[in-house]
Amino acid sequence: FGALMAQVLPFVVWFLLPLLNTAAAQVPQLELDAGRAYIDELLQQNERILQRLNATFAELERAYEAHGSSPVGASAPPIIPANFTHAKVQSFSTPRVFILDDFLTAEECVHILAEGEKIFEPSFVVGEAKQLPIRRSRSAIFPKSTERNDPIIKGVLKKMHQFAMVPFEYGENLQVAHYKPGDYYNFHKDSDSQVGRMMTFLVYLQDTEEGGETIFPGISRKTSKMPPINYHNFPKDNPPATAPYCDSPDVFKVKPKQGRAVLFFNHHPDLQADPYALHAACPVKKGTKAVTQRWIRFWPESMGNIFYRTFFEGGPQAACAKWNPPDFEARLKQAQAEGTAAKQELSKLRKKAKEVDATKQELQDVKEMLATAEAKLAAAEEMLATTEAKLAPAEATARKYRKEAEAAANRLDEQRQKNTELRASLAAGCGQPKKVWRKKVVKRANNEDSDDEL
Repeated sequence: FGALMAQVLPFVVWFLLPLLNTAAAQVPQLELDAGRAYIDELLQQNERILQRLNATFAELERAYEAHGSSPVGASAPPIIPANFTHAKVQSFSTPRVFILDDFLTAEECVHILAEGEKIFEPSFVVGEAKQLPIRRSRSAIFPKSTERNDPIIKGVLKKMHQFAMVPFEYGENLQVAHYKPGDYYNFHKDSDSQVGRMMTFLVYLQDTEEGGETIFPGISRKTSKMPPINYHNFPKDNPPATAPYCDSPDVFKVKPKQGRAVLFFNHHPDLQADPYALHAACPVKKGTKAVTQRWIRFWPESMGNIFYRTFFEGGPQAACAKWNPPDFEARLKQAQAEGTAAKQELSKLRKKAKEVDATKQELQDVKEMLATAEAKLAAAEEMLATTEAKLAPAEATARKYRKEAEAAANRLDEQRQKNTELRASLAAGCGQPKKVWRKKVVKRANNEDSDDEL
Protein backbone atom coordinates (compact mmCIF):
# COMPACT_ATOMS: atom_id res chain seq x y z
CA PHE A 1 0.00 0.00 0.00
CA GLY A 2 2.86 2.36 0.85
CA ALA A 3 4.58 1.67 -2.44
CA LEU A 4 1.30 2.22 -4.28
CA MET A 5 0.72 5.58 -2.54
CA ALA A 6 4.29 6.64 -3.33
CA GLN A 7 3.55 6.09 -7.02
CA VAL A 8 0.07 7.65 -7.05
CA LEU A 9 0.68 10.67 -4.79
CA PRO A 10 2.87 12.66 -7.26
CA PHE A 11 0.11 12.41 -9.91
CA VAL A 12 -2.52 13.57 -7.39
CA VAL A 13 -0.37 16.52 -6.37
CA TRP A 14 0.35 17.34 -10.01
CA PHE A 15 -3.41 17.37 -10.74
CA LEU A 16 -4.59 19.26 -7.64
CA LEU A 17 -1.83 21.90 -7.39
CA PRO A 18 -3.07 24.06 -10.33
CA LEU A 19 -6.59 23.92 -8.94
CA LEU A 20 -5.37 25.01 -5.50
CA ASN A 21 -3.30 27.82 -7.01
CA THR A 22 -6.30 29.01 -9.03
CA ALA A 23 -8.54 28.96 -5.97
CA ALA A 24 -5.93 30.76 -3.90
CA ALA A 25 -5.54 33.39 -6.61
CA GLN A 26 -9.30 33.92 -6.79
CA VAL A 27 -9.61 34.73 -3.07
CA PRO A 28 -7.49 37.92 -3.06
CA GLN A 29 -9.00 38.86 -6.45
CA LEU A 30 -12.50 38.62 -4.95
CA GLU A 31 -11.40 40.63 -1.95
CA LEU A 32 -9.80 43.21 -4.25
CA ASP A 33 -12.97 43.48 -6.35
CA ALA A 34 -15.09 43.91 -3.23
CA GLY A 35 -12.69 46.56 -1.93
CA ARG A 36 -12.80 48.43 -5.22
CA ALA A 37 -16.60 48.31 -5.26
CA TYR A 38 -16.67 49.63 -1.71
CA ILE A 39 -14.27 52.46 -2.59
CA ASP A 40 -16.36 53.34 -5.66
CA GLU A 41 -19.46 53.48 -3.47
CA LEU A 42 -17.68 55.76 -0.98
CA LEU A 43 -16.53 58.03 -3.81
CA GLN A 44 -20.11 58.27 -5.11
CA GLN A 45 -21.37 59.10 -1.61
CA ASN A 46 -18.70 61.77 -1.21
CA GLU A 47 -19.58 63.24 -4.59
CA ARG A 48 -23.26 63.42 -3.62
CA ILE A 49 -22.34 65.11 -0.34
CA LEU A 50 -20.18 67.65 -2.16
CA GLN A 51 -22.97 68.30 -4.65
CA ARG A 52 -25.39 69.10 -1.82
CA LEU A 53 -22.74 71.22 -0.12
CA ASN A 54 -22.06 73.12 -3.33
CA ALA A 55 -25.79 73.67 -3.80
CA THR A 56 -25.92 75.18 -0.32
CA PHE A 57 -22.91 77.36 -1.10
CA ALA A 58 -24.59 78.49 -4.32
CA GLU A 59 -27.74 79.48 -2.42
CA LEU A 60 -25.62 81.43 0.06
CA GLU A 61 -23.80 83.15 -2.79
CA ARG A 62 -27.11 84.16 -4.37
CA ALA A 63 -28.27 85.47 -1.00
CA TYR A 64 -25.06 87.48 -0.68
CA GLU A 65 -25.59 88.96 -4.14
CA ALA A 66 -29.21 89.82 -3.29
CA HIS A 67 -28.12 91.69 -0.15
CA GLY A 68 -25.11 93.29 -1.79
CA SER A 69 -22.59 91.58 0.50
CA SER A 70 -22.21 88.93 3.16
CA PRO A 71 -24.16 89.61 6.38
CA VAL A 72 -20.93 89.21 8.34
CA GLY A 73 -18.84 91.26 5.94
CA ALA A 74 -16.97 88.26 4.49
CA SER A 75 -16.91 86.95 0.95
CA ALA A 76 -19.16 84.11 -0.10
CA PRO A 77 -17.84 80.63 0.80
CA PRO A 78 -15.75 78.94 -1.90
CA ILE A 79 -17.18 76.14 -4.00
CA ILE A 80 -15.46 72.81 -3.23
CA PRO A 81 -14.75 71.02 -6.53
CA ALA A 82 -16.60 67.72 -6.76
CA ASN A 83 -13.56 66.09 -8.37
CA PHE A 84 -11.76 66.21 -5.02
CA THR A 85 -13.34 62.80 -4.43
CA HIS A 86 -11.67 61.44 -7.59
CA ALA A 87 -8.12 61.84 -6.31
CA LYS A 88 -6.05 58.78 -7.12
CA VAL A 89 -4.08 57.36 -4.21
CA GLN A 90 -0.98 56.38 -6.08
CA SER A 91 0.95 55.21 -3.03
CA PHE A 92 0.15 54.86 0.66
CA SER A 93 3.64 53.57 1.35
CA THR A 94 6.73 55.75 1.14
CA PRO A 95 6.49 58.16 -0.46
CA ARG A 96 2.75 58.89 -0.16
CA VAL A 97 1.54 60.35 -3.49
CA PHE A 98 -1.93 61.57 -4.55
CA ILE A 99 -2.88 62.53 -8.12
CA LEU A 100 -5.94 64.53 -9.16
CA ASP A 101 -6.76 65.47 -12.75
CA ASP A 102 -8.53 68.73 -13.67
CA PHE A 103 -7.62 70.28 -10.34
CA LEU A 104 -7.17 73.68 -12.01
CA THR A 105 -9.07 75.07 -14.95
CA ALA A 106 -7.40 76.09 -18.17
CA GLU A 107 -8.06 79.74 -17.33
CA GLU A 108 -6.32 79.39 -13.95
CA CYS A 109 -3.33 77.64 -15.53
CA VAL A 110 -2.91 80.28 -18.25
CA HIS A 111 -3.22 83.12 -15.72
CA ILE A 112 -0.58 81.71 -13.35
CA LEU A 113 1.87 81.11 -16.21
CA ALA A 114 1.28 84.62 -17.61
CA GLU A 115 1.93 86.19 -14.21
CA GLY A 116 5.08 84.10 -13.80
CA GLU A 117 6.39 85.17 -17.22
CA LYS A 118 6.64 88.72 -15.87
CA ILE A 119 9.20 87.78 -13.19
CA PHE A 120 10.94 84.63 -14.49
CA GLU A 121 14.63 84.17 -13.61
CA PRO A 122 17.06 81.26 -14.00
CA SER A 123 16.27 78.59 -11.41
CA PHE A 124 18.61 77.74 -8.55
CA VAL A 125 18.68 75.20 -5.73
CA VAL A 126 17.44 76.39 -2.34
CA GLY A 127 20.33 77.36 -0.11
CA GLU A 128 22.72 77.99 -3.01
CA ALA A 129 23.53 81.44 -4.38
CA LYS A 130 24.56 80.13 -7.79
CA GLN A 131 22.94 77.97 -10.42
CA LEU A 132 24.07 74.33 -10.19
CA PRO A 133 24.11 71.67 -12.93
CA ILE A 134 21.41 69.78 -11.01
CA ARG A 135 18.74 72.01 -12.49
CA ARG A 136 18.03 74.01 -15.63
CA SER A 137 14.82 75.98 -16.06
CA ARG A 138 13.26 79.35 -15.38
CA SER A 139 11.24 80.00 -12.25
CA ALA A 140 9.56 82.73 -10.24
CA ILE A 141 8.29 83.15 -6.68
CA PHE A 142 5.12 85.17 -6.24
CA PRO A 143 5.23 87.74 -3.43
CA LYS A 144 2.66 87.61 -0.63
CA SER A 145 1.02 90.74 -2.02
CA THR A 146 0.18 88.86 -5.23
CA GLU A 147 -1.27 85.96 -3.23
CA ARG A 148 -3.47 88.40 -1.32
CA ASN A 149 -4.55 90.69 -4.16
CA ASP A 150 -4.76 88.49 -7.27
CA PRO A 151 -8.24 86.87 -7.12
CA ILE A 152 -7.36 83.92 -9.39
CA ILE A 153 -4.13 83.04 -7.56
CA LYS A 154 -5.92 83.51 -4.25
CA GLY A 155 -8.61 81.06 -5.36
CA VAL A 156 -5.99 78.53 -6.53
CA LEU A 157 -4.24 78.63 -3.16
CA LYS A 158 -7.56 78.21 -1.38
CA LYS A 159 -8.26 75.06 -3.38
CA MET A 160 -4.77 73.72 -2.68
CA HIS A 161 -5.15 74.09 1.06
CA GLN A 162 -8.69 72.71 0.98
CA PHE A 163 -7.44 69.57 -0.72
CA ALA A 164 -4.35 69.27 1.51
CA MET A 165 -6.48 70.04 4.61
CA VAL A 166 -3.75 72.34 5.95
CA PRO A 167 -4.19 75.97 7.10
CA PHE A 168 -3.30 78.63 4.55
CA GLU A 169 -0.58 80.10 6.80
CA TYR A 170 1.48 76.88 6.60
CA GLY A 171 2.32 77.40 2.92
CA GLU A 172 5.43 78.99 1.47
CA ASN A 173 5.13 81.45 -1.41
CA LEU A 174 3.60 80.01 -4.55
CA GLN A 175 6.18 79.25 -7.27
CA VAL A 176 5.99 78.72 -11.01
CA ALA A 177 8.62 77.12 -13.26
CA HIS A 178 8.99 76.84 -17.03
CA TYR A 179 11.00 74.18 -18.92
CA LYS A 180 11.93 74.44 -22.59
CA PRO A 181 13.28 71.49 -24.60
CA GLY A 182 16.34 70.04 -22.88
CA ASP A 183 15.53 71.58 -19.46
CA TYR A 184 15.41 69.23 -16.46
CA TYR A 185 15.64 68.91 -12.69
CA ASN A 186 17.82 66.02 -11.53
CA PHE A 187 17.10 63.88 -8.46
CA HIS A 188 16.58 66.03 -5.41
CA LYS A 189 14.62 66.28 -2.16
CA ASP A 190 12.27 69.09 -1.13
CA SER A 191 12.77 68.77 2.62
CA ASP A 192 14.90 67.42 5.44
CA SER A 193 15.36 67.98 9.18
CA GLN A 194 16.62 71.50 8.49
CA VAL A 195 13.72 72.60 6.28
CA GLY A 196 10.61 70.83 7.59
CA ARG A 197 8.38 70.91 4.49
CA MET A 198 5.64 68.42 5.25
CA MET A 199 4.36 68.10 1.70
CA THR A 200 4.81 69.37 -1.84
CA PHE A 201 1.80 70.39 -3.94
CA LEU A 202 2.49 70.85 -7.67
CA VAL A 203 0.13 71.38 -10.60
CA TYR A 204 1.00 71.16 -14.30
CA LEU A 205 -0.02 74.31 -16.16
CA GLN A 206 0.18 72.92 -19.72
CA ASP A 207 0.41 69.69 -21.66
CA THR A 208 3.88 68.53 -22.71
CA GLU A 209 4.20 66.66 -26.00
CA GLU A 210 7.08 64.44 -24.91
CA GLY A 211 9.24 64.14 -21.81
CA GLY A 212 9.08 66.32 -18.72
CA GLU A 213 7.61 63.57 -16.49
CA THR A 214 7.97 63.73 -12.72
CA ILE A 215 9.45 60.44 -11.55
CA PHE A 216 9.41 58.81 -8.11
CA PRO A 217 11.77 55.80 -8.12
CA GLY A 218 10.88 55.11 -4.50
CA ILE A 219 7.32 54.08 -5.40
CA SER A 220 8.47 51.40 -7.85
CA ARG A 221 11.64 50.41 -5.97
CA LYS A 222 10.30 46.90 -5.22
CA THR A 223 9.19 46.12 -8.78
CA SER A 224 11.57 48.12 -10.96
CA LYS A 225 14.68 46.65 -12.50
CA MET A 226 16.52 49.91 -11.86
CA PRO A 227 18.75 50.14 -8.78
CA PRO A 228 16.75 51.48 -5.81
CA ILE A 229 17.95 54.91 -4.74
CA ASN A 230 17.25 57.35 -1.95
CA TYR A 231 18.97 60.55 -0.95
CA HIS A 232 21.11 58.77 1.65
CA ASN A 233 23.13 56.84 -0.90
CA PHE A 234 24.53 59.65 -3.06
CA PRO A 235 26.13 63.07 -2.39
CA LYS A 236 24.03 66.18 -2.90
CA ASP A 237 26.28 67.66 -5.56
CA ASN A 238 26.61 64.39 -7.52
CA PRO A 239 23.19 62.76 -7.95
CA PRO A 240 22.74 59.75 -10.23
CA ALA A 241 21.77 60.39 -13.83
CA THR A 242 18.04 60.68 -14.38
CA ALA A 243 18.07 59.51 -18.01
CA PRO A 244 18.13 55.73 -17.26
CA TYR A 245 15.25 56.09 -14.80
CA CYS A 246 13.28 58.35 -17.15
CA ASP A 247 13.71 55.85 -20.01
CA SER A 248 12.85 52.81 -17.89
CA PRO A 249 9.24 51.67 -18.43
CA ASP A 250 8.87 50.27 -14.88
CA VAL A 251 9.78 53.45 -12.95
CA PHE A 252 6.75 55.35 -11.72
CA LYS A 253 6.18 58.56 -13.71
CA VAL A 254 3.57 61.33 -13.77
CA LYS A 255 3.04 62.78 -17.25
CA PRO A 256 2.44 66.54 -17.45
CA LYS A 257 -1.18 67.38 -18.21
CA GLN A 258 -2.80 70.77 -17.87
CA GLY A 259 -4.64 71.03 -14.54
CA ARG A 260 -3.27 67.76 -13.12
CA ALA A 261 -2.24 68.04 -9.46
CA VAL A 262 0.33 65.92 -7.61
CA LEU A 263 0.49 66.00 -3.82
CA PHE A 264 3.27 64.05 -2.12
CA PHE A 265 4.62 63.88 1.40
CA ASN A 266 8.28 64.53 2.16
CA HIS A 267 8.08 63.10 5.70
CA HIS A 268 6.77 60.05 7.49
CA PRO A 269 3.86 60.37 9.95
CA ASP A 270 6.45 60.45 12.77
CA LEU A 271 7.85 63.62 11.11
CA GLN A 272 11.08 61.96 10.03
CA ALA A 273 12.20 62.84 6.51
CA ASP A 274 11.26 60.18 3.95
CA PRO A 275 14.43 59.29 1.97
CA TYR A 276 12.31 57.75 -0.79
CA ALA A 277 10.56 61.08 -1.46
CA LEU A 278 13.44 61.62 -3.86
CA HIS A 279 12.10 62.77 -7.24
CA ALA A 280 13.18 64.36 -10.50
CA ALA A 281 11.85 66.18 -13.55
CA CYS A 282 12.82 64.35 -16.72
CA PRO A 283 14.23 66.44 -19.57
CA VAL A 284 11.66 67.94 -21.91
CA LYS A 285 12.07 66.33 -25.32
CA LYS A 286 9.35 68.07 -27.32
CA GLY A 287 7.22 71.08 -26.48
CA THR A 288 7.43 72.97 -23.19
CA LYS A 289 6.50 72.28 -19.60
CA ALA A 290 5.16 74.61 -16.90
CA VAL A 291 4.32 73.81 -13.28
CA THR A 292 3.27 75.71 -10.20
CA GLN A 293 4.07 74.40 -6.75
CA ARG A 294 3.48 75.17 -3.11
CA TRP A 295 5.64 73.84 -0.28
CA ILE A 296 3.65 73.28 2.91
CA ARG A 297 5.40 73.27 6.27
CA PHE A 298 4.67 71.64 9.62
CA TRP A 299 4.12 75.04 11.21
CA PRO A 300 3.03 78.51 10.06
CA GLU A 301 5.50 79.74 7.46
CA SER A 302 6.03 82.97 9.40
CA MET A 303 7.58 80.98 12.28
CA GLY A 304 10.19 79.39 10.06
CA ASN A 305 11.24 75.94 11.33
CA ILE A 306 11.39 76.65 15.06
CA PHE A 307 8.93 73.91 15.95
CA TYR A 308 10.43 71.20 13.76
CA ARG A 309 14.07 71.98 14.52
CA THR A 310 13.47 72.29 18.26
CA PHE A 311 11.80 68.93 18.78
CA PHE A 312 12.67 66.63 15.89
CA GLU A 313 16.13 67.48 14.64
CA GLY A 314 18.37 64.45 15.00
CA GLY A 315 15.60 61.86 14.94
CA PRO A 316 13.26 60.40 17.56
CA GLN A 317 16.15 59.48 19.86
CA ALA A 318 17.30 63.10 20.05
CA ALA A 319 13.74 64.24 20.62
CA CYS A 320 13.28 61.68 23.41
CA ALA A 321 16.59 62.76 24.96
CA LYS A 322 15.34 66.33 25.07
CA TRP A 323 12.11 65.21 26.71
CA ASN A 324 13.72 62.57 28.97
CA PRO A 325 17.02 63.94 30.37
CA PRO A 326 19.11 61.93 32.89
CA ASP A 327 17.63 63.71 35.92
CA PHE A 328 14.12 63.27 34.59
CA GLU A 329 12.82 61.37 37.67
CA ALA A 330 14.12 64.00 40.12
CA ARG A 331 12.75 66.82 38.01
CA LEU A 332 9.44 65.00 37.70
CA LYS A 333 9.16 64.60 41.51
CA GLN A 334 10.08 68.25 41.97
CA ALA A 335 7.48 69.26 39.43
CA GLN A 336 4.89 67.06 41.15
CA ALA A 337 5.73 68.62 44.54
CA GLU A 338 5.49 72.08 43.06
CA GLY A 339 2.22 71.11 41.47
CA THR A 340 0.85 69.86 44.81
CA ALA A 341 1.93 73.07 46.55
CA ALA A 342 0.39 75.11 43.79
CA LYS A 343 -2.87 73.16 44.15
CA GLN A 344 -2.91 73.80 47.91
CA GLU A 345 -2.21 77.48 47.38
CA LEU A 346 -4.93 77.56 44.78
CA SER A 347 -7.35 75.93 47.24
CA LYS A 348 -6.54 78.60 49.84
CA LEU A 349 -7.02 81.36 47.31
CA ARG A 350 -10.34 79.88 46.27
CA LYS A 351 -11.45 79.75 49.94
CA LYS A 352 -10.47 83.37 50.42
CA ALA A 353 -12.25 84.25 47.24
CA LYS A 354 -15.43 82.61 48.58
CA GLU A 355 -15.10 84.61 51.82
CA VAL A 356 -14.62 87.80 49.87
CA ASP A 357 -17.63 86.92 47.77
CA ALA A 358 -19.69 86.36 50.97
CA THR A 359 -18.53 89.71 52.36
CA LYS A 360 -19.40 91.36 49.09
CA GLN A 361 -22.86 89.82 49.26
CA GLU A 362 -23.38 91.08 52.83
CA LEU A 363 -22.23 94.53 51.80
CA GLN A 364 -24.61 94.41 48.87
CA ASP A 365 -27.48 93.42 51.20
CA VAL A 366 -26.64 96.34 53.55
CA LYS A 367 -26.55 98.70 50.60
CA GLU A 368 -29.93 97.45 49.45
CA MET A 369 -31.39 97.89 52.99
CA LEU A 370 -29.93 101.39 53.19
CA ALA A 371 -31.40 102.24 49.83
CA THR A 372 -34.81 100.96 50.98
CA ALA A 373 -34.61 103.00 54.21
CA GLU A 374 -33.62 106.11 52.30
CA ALA A 375 -36.57 105.60 49.97
CA LYS A 376 -38.96 105.23 52.92
CA LEU A 377 -37.49 108.34 54.61
CA ALA A 378 -37.93 110.35 51.44
CA ALA A 379 -41.56 109.18 51.22
CA ALA A 380 -42.16 110.14 54.88
CA GLU A 381 -40.61 113.58 54.37
CA GLU A 382 -42.82 114.08 51.32
CA MET A 383 -45.90 113.05 53.31
CA LEU A 384 -44.93 115.42 56.18
CA ALA A 385 -44.54 118.29 53.77
CA THR A 386 -47.96 117.54 52.28
CA THR A 387 -49.52 117.37 55.75
CA GLU A 388 -47.93 120.66 56.82
CA ALA A 389 -49.22 122.27 53.63
CA LYS A 390 -52.76 121.07 54.44
CA LEU A 391 -52.48 122.00 58.18
CA ALA A 392 -51.88 125.74 57.64
CA PRO A 393 -55.36 126.57 56.17
CA ALA A 394 -56.99 124.25 58.76
CA GLU A 395 -55.36 126.18 61.61
CA ALA A 396 -56.54 129.47 60.08
CA THR A 397 -60.10 128.12 59.87
CA ALA A 398 -59.89 126.86 63.45
CA ARG A 399 -58.77 130.27 64.69
CA LYS A 400 -61.69 131.88 62.86
CA TYR A 401 -64.18 129.41 64.35
CA ARG A 402 -62.60 129.87 67.80
CA LYS A 403 -63.15 133.64 67.64
CA GLU A 404 -66.73 133.14 66.49
CA ALA A 405 -67.30 130.68 69.33
CA GLU A 406 -65.86 133.09 71.89
CA ALA A 407 -68.16 135.89 70.58
CA ALA A 408 -71.17 133.58 70.76
CA ALA A 409 -70.24 132.60 74.33
CA ASN A 410 -69.98 136.27 75.29
CA ARG A 411 -73.41 136.98 73.81
CA LEU A 412 -74.82 133.97 75.65
CA ASP A 413 -73.41 135.25 78.93
CA GLU A 414 -74.93 138.65 78.30
CA GLN A 415 -78.28 137.05 77.48
CA ARG A 416 -78.15 135.00 80.65
CA GLN A 417 -77.45 138.16 82.64
CA LYS A 418 -80.44 139.85 81.08
CA ASN A 419 -82.66 136.85 81.79
CA THR A 420 -81.58 136.94 85.41
CA GLU A 421 -82.46 140.59 85.61
CA LEU A 422 -85.85 139.92 83.98
CA ARG A 423 -86.60 137.22 86.50
CA ALA A 424 -85.73 139.58 89.26
CA SER A 425 -88.00 142.22 87.78
CA LEU A 426 -90.74 139.67 87.43
CA ALA A 427 -90.43 138.74 91.01
CA ALA A 428 -90.71 142.42 92.01
CA GLY A 429 -93.75 143.11 89.87
CA CYS A 430 -92.67 146.43 88.18
CA GLY A 431 -96.27 148.00 88.70
CA GLN A 432 -97.94 146.45 85.67
CA PRO A 433 -100.89 144.11 85.57
CA LYS A 434 -99.85 140.57 86.31
CA LYS A 435 -101.33 138.98 83.22
CA VAL A 436 -99.75 141.45 80.80
CA TRP A 437 -96.35 141.23 82.48
CA ARG A 438 -96.31 137.52 82.42
CA LYS A 439 -97.11 137.52 78.75
CA LYS A 440 -94.21 139.85 77.94
CA VAL A 441 -91.81 137.90 80.06
CA VAL A 442 -92.73 134.68 78.25
CA LYS A 443 -92.31 136.33 74.87
CA ARG A 444 -89.02 137.76 75.93
CA ALA A 445 -87.89 134.44 77.15
CA ASN A 446 -88.84 132.97 73.77
CA ASN A 447 -87.12 135.81 71.91
CA GLU A 448 -90.47 136.90 70.41
CA ASP A 449 -90.18 140.59 71.32
CA SER A 450 -87.38 142.94 70.60
CA ASP A 451 -85.59 144.90 73.27
CA ASP A 452 -87.56 148.01 72.35
CA GLU A 453 -90.85 146.27 72.90
CA LEU A 454 -89.59 144.97 76.20
